[in-house]
Amino acid sequence: MGKYFGTDGFRGEANIDLTVEHAYKVGRFLGWYFGKDHKAQIVIGKDTRRSSYMFEYSLVAGLTASGADAYLLHVTTTPSVSYVVRTENFDCGIMISASHNPFYDNGIKVINGLGQKLEADIEAQIEAYIDDGTPKIPFATREDIGRTVDFAAGRNRYIGHLISIPTKSFKNMRVGLDCSNGSASSVAKSVFDAIGAKTYVIHNEPDGTNINCGCGSTHIEELQKYVREKHLDVGFAYDGDADRCIAVDELGNVVDGDLIMYVCGKYLKEKGQLNGDTIVTTIMSNLGLYKACDRAGIRYEKTAVGDKYVCENMMANGYSLGGEQSGHIIFSKHATTGDGILTSLMVMEVLIDKKDSKIFEGVSEKTICWMSHFDYISQIAPGFEITAHTADCPVAAAENTEAGLYAIQYHPEVLHTAEGTKMLSNFVLGVCGCAGDWKMDAFVENTIQEIREKVGDGRVLLALSGGVDSSVAAGLLSRAIGKQLTCVFVDHGLLRKDEGDEVEGVFGPNGQFDLNFIRVNAQQRYYDKLAGVTEPEAKRKIIGEEFIRIFEEEAKKIGAVDFLAQGTIYPDVVESGLGGESGVIKSHHNVGGLPEHVDFKDIIEPLRDLFKDEVRKAGLELGIPERLVFRQPFPGPGLGIRIIGEVTEEKVKIVQDADAIYREEIANAGLDKNINQYFAALTNMRSVGVMGDERTYDYAVALRAVTTVDFMTAEAAEIPYDVLNKVMSRIINEVKGVNRVFYDLTSKPPGTIEFE
Repeated sequence: MGKYFGTDGFRGEANIDLTVEHAYKVGRFLGWYFGKDHKAQIVIGKDTRRSSYMFEYSLVAGLTASGADAYLLHVTTTPSVSYVVRTENFDCGIMISASHNPFYDNGIKVINGLGQKLEADIEAQIEAYIDDGTPKIPFATREDIGRTVDFAAGRNRYIGHLISIPTKSFKNMRVGLDCSNGSASSVAKSVFDAIGAKTYVIHNEPDGTNINCGCGSTHIEELQKYVREKHLDVGFAYDGDADRCIAVDELGNVVDGDLIMYVCGKYLKEKGQLNGDTIVTTIMSNLGLYKACDRAGIRYEKTAVGDKYVCENMMANGYSLGGEQSGHIIFSKHATTGDGILTSLMVMEVLIDKKDSKIFEGVSEKTICWMSHFDYISQIAPGFEITAHTADCPVAAAENTEAGLYAIQYHPEVLHTAEGTKMLSNFVLGVCGCAGDWKMDAFVENTIQEIREKVGDGRVLLALSGGVDSSVAAGLLSRAIGKQLTCVFVDHGLLRKDEGDEVEGVFGPNGQFDLNFIRVNAQQRYYDKLAGVTEPEAKRKIIGEEFIRIFEEEAKKIGAVDFLAQGTIYPDVVESGLGGESGVIKSHHNVGGLPEHVDFKDIIEPLRDLFKDEVRKAGLELGIPERLVFRQPFPGPGLGIRIIGEVTEEKVKIVQDADAIYREEIANAGLDKNINQYFAALTNMRSVGVMGDERTYDYAVALRAVTTVDFMTAEAAEIPYDVLNKVMSRIINEVKGVNRVFYDLTSKPPGTIEFE
């Protein structure tokens, strides 16, 4: 720093430390220095201090006396001078301001042709001229005398520049601005109004002596109070020349320069726009900023105090963001100096996703969504606008409304997306313009008609397990084609306790359905096939293959069969990875079409596009008894995938008995209608226990219970401890071969609902 010029220009009390003679000499030197080989053009701005007018006249006198033309921006911000200098090809710019100091202080900031603070060596030459009168500068004469030009249009161009920066509308955002009775009074409100904000302004009536007086960024308590009283979404406070900004959130909490740099840095990093993943700070920045940056993977460099040094580092290294705790923040893409109003716009960018997206109408500003696995969108396509983001994904949703294109990077259809149903409804009704008058009875009637048309006078063979899906499929087919349907129920020995008899009671000769029912007792056949097999997927494939073989055999017995029907539902399709919808989570014996060696014309899957809750609604519409419609889901492979390791008749008996106790006690506790799926599984773990006075070495049973809507996502059910304790006690005491009981708390994902 020099005798007069510090990190932010020549500053002091007006007419004591900084006099009109000083200003005149600064003007004389700059006019001469930049006009050595051409007529210099220098632009001047000022803040609202009473003395600013006095110094403006003195500077203009010095500039024009040296032959330079002086262009007057009048009351404006320091960043506007910087912008005008570098975009309008001025030789340099002068800003008359003492920034955040009281009104009786003032200052002269000189900005070079690049829009940056003047080089130190030139400042040293100015100081020498002030003190010694060297070099001797001649006066301009005749036509060489400079002229004064009204250049208010330059300020307007800067305002237009600011308005062009945001990529999102501020519509309906309630924004408070504290203009500090300074330069921001002539710029800030018009910018926010133009971008659609509901703007509320305080300290916007400068009188020459009230700049920074109990207001602005140095008295943030005023804005805090105002934001809370007016229930605003956000507030921004500027200093006298608007080159710094301090923010206030909706609760009145202060967001200083360090926090602004972190928030904006993280946002730019997520968008791939934080050059070098680095921010530039000063030695006065808070340690908390650096710890937060470390967690976010943001690097940082430290400079001496002053945005002049921050800017030098940024320009030298190509960094895009830097600043000071005081609120001098530089966004190098848009500016070469600290700009308070620009900073507030960038903070708004972070806060706002597009508010008028039809997809998110009525959706909370922040909500929980289940994101797609392994996918990352770093940039939007041309013509699209980002409408939602996460901390880790800059483009969670985007849209091009003119083209009618909407893109999302998450799963709105699953339980874990808290407001997914509302989003889907908005898309169907608000975007697509559907009436929303479709009902399940329409699905049932349409499906029955489609089945009749497809089957004609043909015969259909259905794999009936007795579960909800196959039961509803049987009901639809029975309504559509009656005795043309043959249901084959394979008792593979892997059913729940007494379940084979229950299924026959509902669908057999004495049941309510008009169909042909065949029960195949194939227990030993499955036990033999599964002997020694431990891998879950291998067990699924064996069980599925045997289903196909048995159907083939039964088809030969009953004569020509034209169609195979299955109770496939949409989660089965997704989790099987067909059609590119997902990777394979698990294989299903009833998904994937017909093997070549099975002689059927085609496959019928009437429930293929439904989720489990929709299947149940269809079942009720068909008149199927509630006890069957709301029966616990049961996988096609049965207990074969609820037994870890090798499947044996002994293990099947253990898990059947344990599961029966579990289901009985859940029903006794009145929880059976509140839990979407629950069952007992047999682990492959054996451990030491004590029964009476004897040592045991027996199996552990795992209890599973989940709540879900779509069966693609699920959470562990909160079963009261006394219920679990009773289940544990009964299983250990009543089921031979068990000495431990576990409760599985794993959600889906990462686990599956089944226990494989």
